[in-house]
Amino acid sequence: MVGEQTEVQVKPPSTMRARPHPVFFSGAIGFAAFVTLVATLLIRHNELSLMTDWRIVGWSVLVAISGFVGPGWRWSRTWVELDERGIRYRSVTLLRSHLAELAFDHIRAVTVEQSIAGRCLGYGHVRLVDDTGAEYLLPPLPSLDAFRAAAARIGRRRRDDKRG
Repeated sequence: MVGEQTEVQVKPPSTMRARPHPVFFSGAIGFAAFVTLVATLLIRHNELSLMTDWRIVGWSVLVAISGFVGPGWRWSRTWVELDERGIRYRSVTLLRSHLAELAFDHIRAVTVEQSIAGRCLGYGHVRLVDDTGAEYLLPPLPSLDAFRAAAARIGRRRRDDKRG
């Protein structure tokens, strides 16, 4: 179409943006397993009518699925971003929102922690310490190798910029 103009907003290039690892849902899985166990015990150890058994199954499925709503909401609105300026972490729950932005100049230490289960499942935690000594523990992140590589690449660029 002639005469039509569109504005394009340019964002700084993002080196890495990640959502939490699916292990984020481990509590919800445990809750669903507990609800399933209770429903199974109710049905097996009581002489109930068939209609009552199916009501127990239906309500149990509904309660088990509802256990995934909160973690799903939080997972879909949580991210960690690493770029040239620093590290940003955002988490939104039903009641509050949390945003942490740390410039590289204000970060004193970065520690990547990975348990044996984390190594097997491919996730780990990143712990940041700023100039004031405040600690920030990021949610379990997938692909820690990509995070390490991006942080090293940014660190090399920043050192080269300071030298040159």
